[in-house]
Amino acid sequence: MDDDDLRRGRPTSHKVFGEAIAILAGDALLTHAFKLASKNGKIPSFAIPKAVEAIAVGAGTEGMVGGQVMDIEMEGGKWKKIHPKRRGAVLRTIHENKTAALITASLLSGALLAQARARQLKSLKEYGTALGLAFQVADDILDVTADKKLLGKKGSDAANKKLTYASLYGLEKARRMARELSDRAKRSLKIFGKRGWVLNDLADYVVERAY
Repeated sequence: MDDDDLRRGRPTSHKVFGEAIAILAGDALLTHAFKLASKNGKIPSFAIPKAVEAIAVGAGTEGMVGGQVMDIEMEGGKWKKIHPKRRGAVLRTIHENKTAALITASLLSGALLAQARARQLKSLKEYGTALGLAFQVADDILDVTADKKLLGKKGSDAANKKLTYASLYGLEKARRMARELSDRAKRSLKIFGKRGWVLNDLADYVVERAY
């Protein structure tokens, strides 16, 4: 939807296979996720519907799709018509219902299949929201500052006049926000102790990455 020619240095699917096939490939992959979840025979049967629901919420209109619609509606500089005091809340809502919702779905679905306790699920949801927002802030910064060859895409946010953390807050404040969100994500893992080290390191990686 950002219409980039490249993604991670390789031509995007709609450039290689055409727009129709690229859309259908996305549809097929999303549907395949539910097929895989339903076939997980080693997991107690009561856990599978809960995991499927978490994926559906994160990927659907309550999550990624809904956030993406809002994101598209703000393109072309339309976000400038919103009162300045509301722009930050709109931006956060977009990415809580887009990037953060998908990350949270991946965390919750695995935790539900592992029969995590309510407190653990709450902590993972808090982590997923903070991590998703940190990832998006960092992504907005990279779209402006990163080496385009290393980034693997041309950087379309400015061309599409999108509402981003970089365009709304400036690069320096956006960098501080990314680190604050990363730290918040790590604090939410306290309940897991040393077992949360992978997710802890991931929270650092998303704001320190070069692409």
